[in-house]
Amino acid sequence: MTSAVLHPFIDAVERDWPLFNVAQVAAAQMRGWLLFVLRVLLFVPIVVLAQFVPFVFRRHLALLIPSLPNVHSPADLAWVRDALVLYHESLKAYARFCLFRSQINEMLDEVDEHLDSLEFVASHKDFLDKATAQIEQR
Repeated sequence: MTSAVLHPFIDAVERDWPLFNVAQVAAAQMRGWLLFVLRVLLFVPIVVLAQFVPFVFRRHLALLIPSLPNVHSPADLAWVRDALVLYHESLKAYARFCLFRSQINEMLDEVDEHLDSLEFVASHKDFLDKATAQIEQR
């Protein structure tokens, strides 16, 4: 179960969930005639969706990023990390088809930074808790 802090982000993701499914098709590593048929049939929708993805995902990340300091549960932090990995992979899949590559690259860098921060927090939790306790004592 996720924190109440994450509910606006979760609502936005649930509203725009098809963007993630199309990204999976765009990044598919299939071979043969099935890949050709899917690319021909879905090329135009993927290209059209790819133009909107930077703007939609930026709104999603704007809901998530400010709420990260309020997420303390290890389960919630793992959930947020998984969500950021999903955004990272989806952005990489859409980047090939998007005209706004600079915006997608900026978001990829931002998501990378937050993923690195979450991994640091997860691996150094004891040290960070001790440092926080020492700061609060002063």
